[in-house]
Amino acid sequence: MTDSSIDFLQRLSASCETRVEEVKKILNEPAASPISSWVPSLISQLFAKETSENTLTVIKSLVAIDDSKYSPTIAVEVKRICFHKHANNLFISPQVVQLWIYQLCCTSHVSVHTNLLDAYKVVSQLQGVVQLALPNLIGIWKESGSTNSIVAIRCATLYLWTVKLCGDSAFESGKELGATDLLLKLIEKTDDPLTQLSVLDLFPQVFEFTVGIPAAQKAWMSQKDVTATIIKILKDPIVGGASMQYLALVAQFDDPHVLPALLNFIRSVGPTTIESERLQVVNALSSLSQSSSKMLECILQDAELRCSWWDVSRTSVPKLKAAILSSIAQTLKHPQNTDASLMLRLYTLIGQDNSAESTTAWMLQKFAMSPMPELRIASYTVWISLAQIPGGCTLLAMSSGFMDLVVEGIRESSYDARLAKFEVLKYFDEHANAFLSADIAKKLKQNLALGPHGMKAQRWEVATD
Repeated sequence: MTDSSIDFLQRLSASCETRVEEVKKILNEPAASPISSWVPSLISQLFAKETSENTLTVIKSLVAIDDSKYSPTIAVEVKRICFHKHANNLFISPQVVQLWIYQLCCTSHVSVHTNLLDAYKVVSQLQGVVQLALPNLIGIWKESGSTNSIVAIRCATLYLWTVKLCGDSAFESGKELGATDLLLKLIEKTDDPLTQLSVLDLFPQVFEFTVGIPAAQKAWMSQKDVTATIIKILKDPIVGGASMQYLALVAQFDDPHVLPALLNFIRSVGPTTIESERLQVVNALSSLSQSSSKMLECILQDAELRCSWWDVSRTSVPKLKAAILSSIAQTLKHPQNTDASLMLRLYTLIGQDNSAESTTAWMLQKFAMSPMPELRIASYTVWISLAQIPGGCTLLAMSSGFMDLVVEGIRESSYDARLAKFEVLKYFDEHANAFLSADIAKKLKQNLALGPHGMKAQRWEVATD
């Protein structure tokens, strides 16, 4: 920071002792220092143990004078300091927390909200931060969130992240202040489906893995008054998909009521050709199957559920087919699924369920020769996952079409497809090298040595899907 910038910041701080108009006058001087030269020092002062009232007043004045100009820069610097300084070296006063929470929830700029939320996640577990943050958060939620759905959703987002990062004590503190009542009101807001959609989407986004959900939060999410409300709106064309993802998450808590209701609804929808509905069904079944081998076994035993998940014979939309294949690949490689025989059974059933005369190997080879790059890449991702399962490479090696296409095949036309195909080669070589013939093993090594972009270019004769 230059001497002129230091002098400028000192004058700016001193001016706050008078009025905002004086701050504006200094900022508009022709010789005023650029924002980038003095904002870092200003934010550093914000986290100092002797945070002066003037520092806070400067920041409030900047936001009041030109929110669009100053707030994004301030938020970026707050995030930078929180990410690059050891958390224990940061001092966060009650006044700073109050300003932080207000800006995070009430700003009109998405980038400001995102950067301040990211920074909050870093410091949330510092002693005293949650105790300071929650009363401010719930106060804003009750006051502004009642009339402003954007503020309400941001408050809900911040509360759920606080619970995830700080555990049951944060949940109970928020509950005492009324946070769970406010959450339920958002879920029940039938006159505002977009708000319902936004709040339901938060749960699988924040609690991506069930192991990270505190027990008290799980218990609340599984309450009958909460789940009954969500089951009622499963058929809603706007919020039905988000409801399905919420219930798929709760079903993983071994809730005896939610899983039957969810699976019955999925059976009623079936392998629909409506893309938006089908993607929600695919995501829900994929999420359930990745939660445990027991849950996957339950799905594999049910022909209706299997077809709802991976029947691709009724749709001509390549992106939908690719999404279905990608969900299968994610399930095959998910660490929760440790039963190799179950994974191989899943792989085998895909082809059988799509055609009595088809095999999964044949179906994937057909997609891997499609002119649609997303279908080719999706086929490769299934093979990559299969190659990492004990016995998977044996299935691949038994398919002459796979060997011709992947080992003997020529260069892919797109960058992403070349990377995906190279990953197939790499994992196949790692797990199948011991039982390959010398000629095949040699060819495989030669292709790997060339790298993902080094194979002979392909001459396309457009294949039919």
